[in-house]
Amino acid sequence: VIIWKQTSKSAPNIGAFEAFSHRISCLVATEVLRDDTEKIRARMISRLINAAEKCHKLSNFQSCRSILCGLQSPAVYRLHRTWGYVRKRHSTKYQVFECICRLYRDPRLS
Repeated sequence: VIIWKQTSKSAPNIGAFEAFSHRISCLVATEVLRDDTEKIRARMISRLINAAEKCHKLSNFQSCRSILCGLQSPAVYRLHRTWGYVRKRHSTKYQVFECICRLYRDPRLS
């Protein structure tokens, strides 16, 4: 994000794209934290993992990554009891997506 802020005058669409991705990840975190009970939060996390999977299948990698960034935000990631209610198949999907995101962040692969 910092790189694109320096050149936002010459490439305003990239800055807008990054801002939109950030808004998606904030929306994801807000949707999870809106409810008070762990079970409802876990259901929302499962739905968002399914949405990330569908984005990935449609080759919409940026939206998939934005959803995962929202789930990896500190406010959501700290909800250990809530993550305990998430079904095993959803948590397995989440771990796979987490590994994929780690691969994309690895500078040695660029």
